[in-house]
Amino acid sequence: KNTVSLAITTICKQTKDSIWISKHLLPKWGNVLSVDGKIIRVFDSFAKDYLGTRAEKKYLLKKVWFCGVDVATKDLPHYKVTDGESKIDLFDYFTTLKKEIGYDLKVCVCDGNLETMETVRMVYGLGVGIQLCVRHFIEALKRITKDERQTKRKETEQLVMNIWEALEAKTETDCFSTLKALSSIEETRSQKLIQQNLSRQIFLLTTHFRYQDRFFIPRYNNRLVA
Repeated sequence: KNTVSLAITTICKQTKDSIWISKHLLPKWGNVLSVDGKIIRVFDSFAKDYLGTRAEKKYLLKKVWFCGVDVATKDLPHYKVTDGESKIDLFDYFTTLKKEIGYDLKVCVCDGNLETMETVRMVYGLGVGIQLCVRHFIEALKRITKDERQTKRKETEQLVMNIWEALEAKTETDCFSTLKALSSIEETRSQKLIQQNLSRQIFLLTTHFRYQDRFFIPRYNNRLVA
């Protein structure tokens, strides 16, 4: 483990950061960025003798690796280790991406984190498009079905699957016609809540249709192929 850690540390010290790469190599990127944050474990010597709670100690050993992937090239224009996905951290990330990296962002694909969407538009303006990850949205709907009464569980689970299939439609017409047909299924509290969530997020879930004549925009922020 120590050998591997030393090798990684040595390579990282020799690797140029994203700002240096953007200024010296002048990469040619597209205009669509898929962003996501992943929790990583880190070493913190202070945590060893920390007298706080176990949860607080675990927090000291975790950071978030926030990364953006250019959809057109699969390159990583900018990446950053942060304390979390707070507005302060995200504002610093997107400000660096715009002003120092020079990334011309037109559409951002993300998991639906409200602070991510707000910060993107704070830095790049209200004109930037936001594509909400369909998979993250469907997973949220699946959690709602867990509270469904047993007699309606299968019906509600099928409703979620049908919504997912509609959001995967090749054309905007097919997508909305299917969703319209499903909108009448609101018999239980869970089904009503599912429809309310869909109605609230449908504009962000279908952004890719409005840009399809200019850019390829994936429906997922963790899958970049058609």
